[in-house]
Amino acid sequence: MNDSDCTEKSRPRHARKCQRALCITNKTNYNSQATQSYKWRMGSWSECSASCDNGFRRREVTCHRVNGFGWQDPSPSAGCSPKDKPASEQPCKSRGCGDQFYWEAGDWKKCSQPCGRKGRQVRRLICRDRQGKKVRKRYCPANLRPQRKRKCNQKPCTGPTTCLEVQSRLKTNEDGEYTLHVGGRYMSIYCHGMEGSEPLEYLTLPTGERENYAEIYDKRLRNPHTCPFDGRRNDSCECMTESVTISGRTLFKKVRINVNTLSIIGDDYRFSMKIGANNIEFGKAGDCYSRMNCPQGRFAINLSGTLLMLSPEVHWPKQKNAYVIINKINNQRIIGKCGGYCGFCTPSYGLKLNVLPP
Repeated sequence: MNDSDCTEKSRPRHARKCQRALCITNKTNYNSQATQSYKWRMGSWSECSASCDNGFRRREVTCHRVNGFGWQDPSPSAGCSPKDKPASEQPCKSRGCGDQFYWEAGDWKKCSQPCGRKGRQVRRLICRDRQGKKVRKRYCPANLRPQRKRKCNQKPCTGPTTCLEVQSRLKTNEDGEYTLHVGGRYMSIYCHGMEGSEPLEYLTLPTGERENYAEIYDKRLRNPHTCPFDGRRNDSCECMTESVTISGRTLFKKVRINVNTLSIIGDDYRFSMKIGANNIEFGKAGDCYSRMNCPQGRFAINLSGTLLMLSPEVHWPKQKNAYVIINKINNQRIIGKCGGYCGFCTPSYGLKLNVLPP
């Protein structure tokens, strides 16, 4: 048949819009600083503290870091200007205690959209008289009418952001590398435990276990008031080994990450190799070697080849009995030595991450 034999009105659509994941670049040399700022986030206002006449309503106001892609860390941070902080409390009045009619608000219904700018929530408003009987809305004061509709789920619609979403969307139960939208950018994340109900996210470390390790040194000097060999490690030292029961060395091939807070979970050892008695968490080091400034415990972090870097706020503070030497080569690579008698170092506030600029 010819196209002219059919009516144009009944013609099916021959094209439609679709959304596909962005391509992942293979660049590995990033030295530029990722943009990071801080922003105040306001929660929803509470109901008025007084059932009638004057009261107060409150909301939570917290500071959060925001990266160059618009991703917002759900964990509160310190970095916002106090003078720009929005009000967390304001006066309110739901009705006068002597009013003949008053408004009653129901619970908010489920958001109409899971993401995007069109999400809305509504709730039912009822007008009642002093005895609690439902009456027509025109009797209640318009100036005290509660909000009936509000925006919700105002976040961009993207590809999957967790391995659980990958499992659901792709209908797969195979462990492996998948493309996730993390921190505002698409990147490769390893999904483990896809046969279960709570799969976990891991970051594969292309630089390997030689560049990603954590150690508590296993030797203690017989004379701890010395620092032999000018501080260089020498396993032929006059040392004791049996007394350092907390020692060990862990080599990491992958590290588990929290894709919601953009942070490394350092005490997950599923994709690592243990040498010695104990596993040591990622980013930690220490020893019981000497009372002098002579640290021997070591750690190394090298995220080169990934699209993630350590956040600028990550640092290793000096702790009691510890000497710390940190060599930050770039935003993705750090080497450290820590030790004392006994002395250790761990990253302050955890290993927070940021996304590299494109």
